[in-house]
Amino acid sequence: MFLYVNSHKLCEIMPNLTLSINAKIQREMKAFPEINWSQVARSAIERKLAEMKFLAEFTKESEITLEDAQELGKKVGKAIAAQYKMNVEMQLDENKKVIITKKIHPLEIEDDLFEGVDPFTLL
Repeated sequence: MFLYVNSHKLCEIMPNLTLSINAKIQREMKAFPEINWSQVARSAIERKLAEMKFLAEFTKESEITLEDAQELGKKVGKAIAAQYKMNVEMQLDENKKVIITKKIHPLEIEDDLFEGVDPFTLL
C-alpha cells in the first residue's frame, strides 16, 4: 500500500494493484509518456464499478434468470446482425481480403453528388 499525500493534507492509504499488459500495448503506451496511465486504469475501474453497481441495483428485483438473459442476448445479437447484414455488402478482393461496403438505399443521396456546385447557384 502507498500513502497518498496531498500538498496540504494526508488523504488516504491506497492499495497497490499490479496490472499485466502485453508488450505491444506497453510499447504503444510509451509513445505517450505524458499520460498518467495509472489514472487511466483507475478511471476505467471506477467506470466499470459504476456500471456493475447500476446493473446490480437495476436487476435486484428482477425475476429473469441468467439463462433467460443469455437467450435474450442471443436474440438481440441475431437481430442486430441481420439488420447489419441488410445494410452492407461483403466481397473478397484479389488478395482474399473481405471488403465491406455500405449499401446505398435508393432514396439516399451520395455525398459527392453536388460536388463543385455552389449551393446558391440557380439552375
